[in-house]
This record gives sequence, structure tokens and C-alpha cells, in this order.
Amino acid sequence: DVGGYNGALRDFLPNNEVIILDIADDDKLKDYVKSSADKIPYEDDAFDVVISTDTLEHIPEIIREEYVKEIIRVAKEYTFVAAPFNKNNIADVEERIYFFESNKK
Repeated sequence: DVGGYNGALRDFLPNNEVIILDIADDDKLKDYVKSSADKIPYEDDAFDVVISTDTLEHIPEIIREEYVKEIIRVAKEYTFVAAPFNKNNIADVEERIYFFESNKK
């Protein structure tokens, strides 16, 4: 999980081994690797699947190409990259969803 600082992907994949790579400091999460996404410290094809959600928009434009190349390089089978961008009122929709989720009982 590239950029998965909080480990949330594990909630969705409880039966899978998930290694988290992020630049933030964290000594509490299991299988956490502190590293920049443009220089992933693993060999080619190290993972069956590499996932990166809600991260691309935070990567400085100057290293985005390397970030994508690195994700592809370390993935044996599949890569999945998802990112929100402020187009067609996406920010407004995200704010409404956050409000709804935070007010659930």
C-alpha cells in the first residue's frame, strides 16, 4: 500500500499480507516501511499487487513519473492507483461524504 500511512487498507483485506510504504514516521504499524514512493526499496516484481489510493495528488509533480514507474516496477501482477482531483465538484462531494460519515450513529 504505497502512501497508506494509516493502514486502512488492511481493514478491507484482513486475510492478506499488506505492507505499507509511506514517508511519515510510524513505529506502531506492523510491516511499515518509511520511504519515498519514487524510490521504493524493493526488487522488481516484489509484490503480486501494488495499491496506491489518495496519494498521487500529494506527490510533487516533479517526481510523479518516477512514482508511477516505481509502482509498476515492484508489481508482479497488478497495479491500482486511485486519486481524487478537484474537478466536477469532487471536493464538494468528498466534503459531504465526510460530513455524513462523521455524523453516523
